[in-house]
Amino acid sequence: MVFCPSSMALGRALLLSPFCHQPVAIPAAPSLRRLLLEVKPRSESSREEVVAALLEKLPAHCDRVKKDMLYARYASRYYRSRYGRGMETRGKQLRGLLEMPDDEVRRWAQSRCVPVRDPLAAQ
Repeated sequence: MVFCPSSMALGRALLLSPFCHQPVAIPAAPSLRRLLLEVKPRSESSREEVVAALLEKLPAHCDRVKKDMLYARYASRYYRSRYGRGMETRGKQLRGLLEMPDDEVRRWAQSRCVPVRDPLAAQ
C-alpha cells in the first residue's frame, strides 16, 4: 500500500488503490499530545485556568477527532468492499476464460485488442 501526500487537504493522505480513478482520502488523526497543546492556553496561567480551558475546549476537539476516525473507518470499509467486489469480478472472468474452448478464447482476445496506428505515418 502506498501513501502519497494530498494537495487538497493538509494532514490527509491519498491511498492509491486498484481503483486509482477513485482515490480514498484517509484522514490523519492528531495525537493526544498535539490535541492538548492546541487546547492548552499559551500564556502563563494558573492551574485552575488551564483546567477550565481544557474542560471548555477539549470536548469539541475530541468530537472532531472522533468524526475523522469514523470517516477513516468508513473509507476503509468502502475500500475493502470495492477491492473485494473487484476481485470477485476478476475471478468470475478468469473462471469463464478457463472454461472456454481455445477458439473462443482466441476470438475473445482478438476482440479485446485495440488497433494502434503509427502517428508518424502519412494519412
